[in-house]
Order: sequence, then structure tokens, then C-alpha cells
Amino acid sequence: MYLKRARNILHKILALFALFLLLGSTVVLAAPDQFHENISDTSQESKFTDYFSYYQKYSSVDRPSIELVKSGNDFSNCEKMDSVYTDIQNENFVTIGEQNAWTEWVFHVDKTGCYSICFDYYPLSGTGKNINFSVMIDGTYPYTELQNISLPKTWIDNMENGTFSKDSFGNDLRPEQSEKPQWMTRCLEDTQGLYDEPYLFYLTQGEHKIRIISQLESFALRTITFTNEKQIQPYAEYSRFYSDESIVSGETIRLEAEKTYDKTDSSIYPVYDHSNPATLPNDPNNIQLNTIGKTNWSQAGQRITWKVNVPKEGLYKIEFRARQNQNQGMDSYRTLYINGKIPFSEAENIIFPYSTKWYIKTFGDKNPYLVYLKNGDLISLKVSPGRISEPLRNVNQAVLELNQLYRKIIVITGTSPDVYQDYSIEKQIPELLPSLLNIKANLKKTVDMITGLISEKGSQASNINQMIEMIDELTLAPNTIPERLSSFKDSIESLGSVLMTLTKQPLELDCIGFCTSDGESLKNSVSLISEFNFGWSKFVNSFINDYNSLGTQLEGKSAVSVWITTGRDQAQILNNLIDNNFTRKTNIPISLSMVDTGNTLIRASIAGKGPDVALMVGKEFPINLAMRGALVNLDQKEFNITDEFKDQFYLSALQPFYFNGSLFALPETQVFDMLFYRTDVFDELKLTPPNNWDDFYNVMSILQNNNLQVGIPEVDKANQGVSAGINTFDKFLFQNGGTYYNQKQDKAIFDSEVAYKAFVKWVELYSKLGLDRDFDFFNRFRSGEMPMGIVPYTMYNQISQAAPELRGLWRMSPIPGTRKPDGTIDRSESASGTGCIMLKSAENRGIENEAIEFMKWWVSSETQAQYGKELETVMGVASRYIPASKVAFQQLNWTREEAEVLNSQWKWTQNVPQIPGNYTVSRSLTNAFRSSIDNKGKIGRELNICLRDINDEIARKRKELHLN
Repeated sequence: MYLKRARNILHKILALFALFLLLGSTVVLAAPDQFHENISDTSQESKFTDYFSYYQKYSSVDRPSIELVKSGNDFSNCEKMDSVYTDIQNENFVTIGEQNAWTEWVFHVDKTGCYSICFDYYPLSGTGKNINFSVMIDGTYPYTELQNISLPKTWIDNMENGTFSKDSFGNDLRPEQSEKPQWMTRCLEDTQGLYDEPYLFYLTQGEHKIRIISQLESFALRTITFTNEKQIQPYAEYSRFYSDESIVSGETIRLEAEKTYDKTDSSIYPVYDHSNPATLPNDPNNIQLNTIGKTNWSQAGQRITWKVNVPKEGLYKIEFRARQNQNQGMDSYRTLYINGKIPFSEAENIIFPYSTKWYIKTFGDKNPYLVYLKNGDLISLKVSPGRISEPLRNVNQAVLELNQLYRKIIVITGTSPDVYQDYSIEKQIPELLPSLLNIKANLKKTVDMITGLISEKGSQASNINQMIEMIDELTLAPNTIPERLSSFKDSIESLGSVLMTLTKQPLELDCIGFCTSDGESLKNSVSLISEFNFGWSKFVNSFINDYNSLGTQLEGKSAVSVWITTGRDQAQILNNLIDNNFTRKTNIPISLSMVDTGNTLIRASIAGKGPDVALMVGKEFPINLAMRGALVNLDQKEFNITDEFKDQFYLSALQPFYFNGSLFALPETQVFDMLFYRTDVFDELKLTPPNNWDDFYNVMSILQNNNLQVGIPEVDKANQGVSAGINTFDKFLFQNGGTYYNQKQDKAIFDSEVAYKAFVKWVELYSKLGLDRDFDFFNRFRSGEMPMGIVPYTMYNQISQAAPELRGLWRMSPIPGTRKPDGTIDRSESASGTGCIMLKSAENRGIENEAIEFMKWWVSSETQAQYGKELETVMGVASRYIPASKVAFQQLNWTREEAEVLNSQWKWTQNVPQIPGNYTVSRSLTNAFRSSIDNKGKIGRELNICLRDINDEIARKRKELHLN
């Protein structure tokens, strides 16, 4: 008993001491140097509430039926007066974006209450991205979601005479997407499906000020309307306007769903179903684009519009041949619009149930609704959250609250608690048990709601039930929390995965039928004989088609053979670009194949069976091939690789591809590290992102005092033999003026004082400062357990796509730097990337000029930007491209702030020259590093052994290649 009491007293003393350190350290970090000068200060963002709390507080407040319309021209202030007007259809409207980054208006509210805000806007020419901006009311953000508001543009398919283009094999080519600028009216709303109505703004009676701050793309603004949606009439009221004489007779009109009028997202493009011969048009041997949707049409707010072509105006029954086989057991919801308006309330949430097979969905089901249509009307379907919005936001909030409780627990116990110690967690965190019970109650309600919405048993409800059971166990026996901590964390992660499923509302459409009173319904199947013939043709054709080959064939011309290491979706995107933008303009045929461009390429080249051009080649391969005479020097005068052409890249992107003064590859991609941090955790601890390494160590100390972790990867799971932490060594080395090799590049110079100190700092991050070497940064960052890390900036893609609950709770900043004597901060670091190469086979075949034209086209800023946009369109933000071209990067979907932060770090990138024998450098550095930690070896001795091995191999390789 006395031992237990003494242990508790000691623990409280340590907790108070940690709190003292926290308070003392935060004073030091209250005003660090800013990591860049030209980026707007957004540190205040986390001081404001999220929309969930705001909605809970104000959703029941009166919503006045009055409407306040503010003209865009009637603004009170703006950033640049000479850039504020734009001329559209002989009228002037205020411009938001470009030089005029912000504009504000003063408006008067007659009655206190909640209002929605709607914009009447016109997208201006841009880079093809959605419009993004932030909204402030009276100088502040009412809730954090207003810092990133999105408005859609309108897109159309580029087709000739309403038909899809075909490749030389007879397959339909996915049409390019073009913007269709037009006036649009949209209310500001959530795009995650958490709310089935526009955002609310609580406004008191009197004068207010609204400011719009552009982040991405510019637009003209005609009006800002403060209003509340009027109640939509029910079908009973709608039908009273029409008599039975309005019911049309005749044949049913079939509209192919893939032939759209327009859509609000370029990612909604025609796709194909090759599994069912009833899906029209179809061909067992070739790809025909015959459906639209799937997962690309699943995000709340996305809308597709078709033009109605009916011979007679009147009342029609509407049918859809549809399939929702993506979200198991889940219904998908759509809202129907006729000429931009919802005809009656029953059209707000049309339910498309889950099914692995195609089915005919009748609008109104057993009691079909009749909709009045005339030729030329526009019919639209918009992704609607439907009845899933409330359970979705409950789960989202539960994940945030549970992660916050988890962080409070590990502040006391650490991530690996002593199961024999009595932490008295329920006493140290008095709100723990009440909070858990409250979360449990909300989750039980959520399960009941979801169970009623899921047509068959899926994992969504089971994951929530697993969390409820876990809470029961923790609240009944709080003393077992330390031993259940890992299971608690796993349950939170499983609950977070439910969000990814619930936020998506996928749907695939084959056709839309406008049925008359005596017309037949849409057909959902074909005869057994037709189905057998279709299946047999597919089977026979599977032995003939080369599924790894794409490209265009031109009679009498030799095609340039190109290899690429990607998935089929990426290869198909590139092939479409080649057909539409390269071969069509240059008349040079390209044979594109999906083949490994790593070791397979080396073996094939040695055997004389390699391609003419290889894409996506890692930076270490070109020089290894060039040394063996397998590559063509691209710096030949006739190839016209000018300095102006090279200027689109940073020198660091070109550096690995030079050998003996010759260039052997053109840069495609480049990626570097950024510092990621959780703004909510940093605000709780009164921290700011570190500017230099001293700041970094201070922040790390505070986080560790709170049992939180910092991530700098060391173990590379894809290549266990080489440390991912070599990039960390490079940072310490380059920022202090160090380098890998001597001027002649025939020896490594790790025996310099700068190299030794850099190596020591790298080792001590793990040996003395206690960083983990192997971890899952994404999941630990998501939970808040690891609120800061230095990782490749491609991590942005994963967090944005797979952790929707963190929206507005994290940021990127440049990596910590080293302060120079003149006060500047050096943020130098190495970068990785890929390039494209020309092999000797192209020269031997006499097509080197055609090959270089293709390579220059491929790495050009225009093609790289278009490829990046198409890639994100098809596969989402998780596949956002990382071009080496500075110009192409600016045209991708980065906000102004994100692009500025990334560019501020990108300019500091360096690269290690690739020399004969360089393959041993990373291996030897890895061995020296791990020996210094694992075997407690002397750091200097291990580094010297590493240096000897490296230089011995470099000397041997140079002798072999007759370079001495």
C-alpha cells in the first residue's frame, strides 16, 4: 500500500515537472523566426471553432425568410483597384483572384438569424482547377472550414460529331475535358457529405463585413446573396399543375448516359463496362465507352447534366439503368434537377441501392413520378449526402474526440505504458470517462441510423460496434487502459476507415429512359444466346490482345518503342495524350508498353532487346547504363536541348543525369522532404513550426515531454538494405557546405569535419534523442501521436485522401535549416526523382530524331501539367503528380499558400552526382549508421570503414571502365 502511494506521489511530481518544462519552453518558442517572408500568416486558424460545433450551436436558430442581395461591384475595399473589374458580355464585374487577391463588402442585416451565402459567379480562364478561396466575416473566420471553400467549374467532353475518337486498335479513346465558362449560382457548402444543406452563418442585426480571399483560380462575381432556401413543394402540389392530357404516348426515348451535356468535375468522364452485353454500345473485342460514373462520381456536390431530346413535350416517367457495386451494402443518393431547379421535394434524395448487377431504377419506384419535359430541357443528377450525412458527421466527430483523448492518455502513460503501474488515469483526466460515455451514446445512435441504411451486413456498423465494445471495457475497468492502449488506438483507426466509406456515394449509369404511357421500360438483359456469343468472343480475344501494349500504328512508319513503369490507368492516360497531342501533330507513331524500367531494362538492353526510350527511370540508373555505352548523349547539337529548355527545371533535377559533361536523361519527376505538423496539437501546446534545427530540437523536447513523438524515417520498407535516413544525413551535410565527392569526383570525402559532424547529428537523432527508426507516419500523424515529422511531400496526397477528418488540422512547412553567419537560413536537402532516357537502339534504327522529339514533348511543362491533371482526375488527389518542371507544378491543384510553401523549399534542393561505383555509397552509409547504433560502435571508426569501402569500390569501377 505504501509503495503504491509513494509511486503515485512520485508520478504527480514528475507530471508537475513536465508541466513546468512545457510552460518554460513555450515562452522560448512564442516568437520564432518566420520560415518564409511572403506567405500569409495563418497561425490564428485553430483559434476558431469547427463547423460541427458551430452547427450544433446555431442550427436551431431562426432562419429569416428575407433575402439580401449584394452586387459584386458594390465592394468597399480590395487589394488592387486597377485589377478588380473584368468585362463579360459587355458588363463589368468584380474579379477575385489574379492580382486582386481579396475584396470585401459591407452589408446590413435586418433580422438576426442564420443565413446561407450564395454566389453568382463566372469562372475565368485558369489552369483547369476548381476555384478555392476563404471567407471572413467581420475580420475573422466563424469556423475553420471557411478557410478553404471550393466552387466548381463546368466541363464538357471534346468530341467530334458526338462520337468518341478511336485508337489504331479500334478502342474508344477517353475524350479530353475542356472548361465551359458560364454564369453559375452555388451556395457555399461542405463537399465531404457531412451536411445536406449549405453552410450556415449566424448574423446579428446591423452592419457586417464579408471578405473573400482567393487561393486558387480566379472568377468574376456578380452577386452575393444572403438567403435561406425556400421549402420545395411536394409531388402532390407539382402534379396538380398538369392534367392527364399532358401524359405523352409513343416510344420510350433512350439517352446514353455517357453522352453528357456538361458536368461540374473533369474527373467525371465516360468509362466502360465490358462484362454485360446489355450495356450499350458494346463490343466483345474492343473497348467502347458506354457508361459514366463509378467512384469518379461519388463526392458530394458533383453534378452531371444531360440535354433531353424528346419528340413531344409532356409528362414522362424517368428510368435509369444503374449499378452501385463499389460500397458494399450502402445506398447512393442523387438529387434530380430540371433546368437547374428541383421540381419537387421527392427529387431531393433518390435512392440507388447497392447491387453487384445492373438494374432498372424507376424514379418513384412502384408509384412512378411523372416529370414534365420538353425538347432541349436540361436534366441533372447531383451527388447528395442523403440520410447518411448525420451518421457521417457523428463518426467524424467521434474520431476527432477519441484521438484527442488518446493523446491525453499517452501524455501520462507514454505509447508503451508499464502495465504493472497504477497511473490512476481516470483521476488525472477527470473528463475521460464522461467523454467516453458521451461518445459511446452518440455512436450507438449512429449504429442504429446506419443499420437502417445498409441493405446488407458490411464492415461499417461492425467497426463502430467494435469501438463501442472497447469503450465499455475501458469505462468499466479504467485501470486496464494502459494494457488496452494499443487496442484502443487500433479501434480508433478502424473507426476512421468508416469515414472513407461513408463519404463516398458512387454510382454508374448506362442510360436514362424517358418512358411514355404505352412505351416499354428499359431493357436490363439480353437473350441467353446473345450473352453466350458475347462471352465466347471475349474469351477467344483474350488470347490475342496484348494488354501491355498501347499506342498508335501508322502505315509505312517505324514506331518509337517506349517502355513505362506504371499501372494501366496511368499508361492509358499517357497513351491518350500521345495519340491526341503528339502523334496527331508530328505524325510520329509511338508504341507504348508497360514494362519494368529498372533491372528488367538493364538486362534487356544488354541483350539488345530494349526499347528506344524508357520513362520513369530512377535517378541511379541512367549513369550506370551510360557508363556501359547503352545510352545516347542528349546534349548533341542536333537534338537542340537548349539552356532555355533546361531552365524549366532546377539544377538539382538535371544534376544526377550528367556524366563526363554529357546529359543522359531528361527530368520527369522530383520529390523532396517537407515538415508536416498538426496545427491543433501545436496550438494546444502553444508551439510554432520550427525554423532552424535549434527550434526543431526544442519543439521535439516539448512533444516528447508530453509523450508525443517526432518522425524522421530511417527504415525503408521497400528497400531494407538502404536507409531512408540518408536524406537526413544530406540535410546536415549540405546545409553546412559539405559534399559527397572531391572536385574530380573520383573519391568520397566523408573524412572532412563537416561530413563527420553531419554523420554524428544523424546518428544522435536516434541514439540520444530517442526517435523511432521504423514507424507508420500516416497513422501516427492521423491519431496525433506523432504530430510532427520530416517526410516526402507526397505524404500530402495520402493525408488529404485518406484522413478527411483532419481537414484544416495540419500543414506543411519548409524543413528546419541551419543559420548562417549573415543570419540567413540554409534549408538545403537532397531530392529524388525520375527521368527519361534514349537507348542506343534508337540510334541503331535511325529514329533518334523522332525519339528526342517525343522525349522533349513528354517532359515539356505543357505535357507534364496535362498528364498531372489527367492523373488526378482519374485517380484522385492520392495520385497527385510531382513534376520536375517548375512551370508544370504551378498548374497543378495546389492552393496559393501550398505552392508558395513548397516552392520556398524546392529552391534549396541539391543532388548527389551519380558516378561509377556510387551504388556502394548508400549501402556503406547505411552499414556505418546502423553499426553506430546497433553495435554501439565508435562513430568515427564506422564512418572511416564506410569511406574506405566506398573509395575502394569507386577506384575498382573506374579502373574497369578505363576512367583513370
